[in-house]
Amino acid sequence: MKILHSVLTMGENSGGTTHAVSSLVRGLNQAGCSADVLSLDTSSRGEKVIGKQEQGFYGVPYDARTPWCYSKNIRCFLKSHDEYDIYHANAIWSDVPHATALYARRHRKPYIISLHGGIGANALLHNPWRKRIMLRLVLNKDLHMAACVHATSKQEADAYRALGFTNNVALIGNPVPIPDYLDTLPRQQSRFRLGYLGRIHPLKKIDHLIRAWASAGHAVREGELCIIGGGDEAYTAMLHELVKQLGLANVRFTGFLSGKRKFEELAALSGLFQPRDSENIGLVVAEALLAGTPVIASRHTPWQSLETERCGYWTDNTVDGLSHAISACADKNAEELSAMGRRGRTFIEREYHSSIIADRMITLYQYITCLLYTSDAADDLTRV
Repeated sequence: MKILHSVLTMGENSGGTTHAVSSLVRGLNQAGCSADVLSLDTSSRGEKVIGKQEQGFYGVPYDARTPWCYSKNIRCFLKSHDEYDIYHANAIWSDVPHATALYARRHRKPYIISLHGGIGANALLHNPWRKRIMLRLVLNKDLHMAACVHATSKQEADAYRALGFTNNVALIGNPVPIPDYLDTLPRQQSRFRLGYLGRIHPLKKIDHLIRAWASAGHAVREGELCIIGGGDEAYTAMLHELVKQLGLANVRFTGFLSGKRKFEELAALSGLFQPRDSENIGLVVAEALLAGTPVIASRHTPWQSLETERCGYWTDNTVDGLSHAISACADKNAEELSAMGRRGRTFIEREYHSSIIADRMITLYQYITCLLYTSDAADDLTRV
């Protein structure tokens, strides 16, 4: 089999989808399944592009037009490369996955769409009118005619079903790359230190975390709250102002971090918060657990395993709920936190290693290939 993954951009700052695609494609190729990546090349816009020098990476010149990011260059590439057996479109809210789905249907090829959190209630609240229009005019057909839709959690699959779709859905988590320097990361537990890692955006509910930190009072007076990441400038400014209003002198904003520097910061935390409302499996929680750091996540995220695996807390996404979790974490001694961290790392290595996820995805590709060639429903998968 030869697989083409398409995604809007492979820019390093573009979020979890980019890193998930990169890890999956590497895992697929290491497992002997030929997989390439097609995206718009954002290096001309000053962004570092993941995998640009690797074989099988195709970054076409950036020519995105309109908020939908319509691209002629993506279409030209698809027309001139017809050697793929399955097309795998990643995320939904741009022209790149749509162009991929449209090309696959017209050329009677099966395609998969990975939702990457794009279909949940919170995602639909962002630019809601535009998204409703695009769902009706374009995406309903793309999704309905897909050989399979890929969700990373049951919550995400349920959100997809709630929109009325009845086609096949595969539940496969995002792969987590495991750096070779994990065992060399220093663990600094001399100070109680909690953090947030991710894009700075109102949907992430970081203001809830800051208010919860203030509400924890004496439990965190000698500690530090670290906000790791960059993003929405207006929201970032509001968070800085909130810190001042609450009189907090122990909140630190690090800006965007990546690579080993990011993991060093994670390893120095006593716990990581993921307060957003989300339906998909994100990389941030997995990366923190890999670094040996317990995680506190909202009950709206699909991380109930934090409790069952005894490596964190799964709590209400409210100031009171987060504040209670902060106090519970602060009550743990260094040995207890270290034990939670070890269990978390074991859990991620067992369930989300890139090779494990790649094997599950290859099984899905094989299923789709068999379905296409053995079922009378093949025409339904390929009709424009």
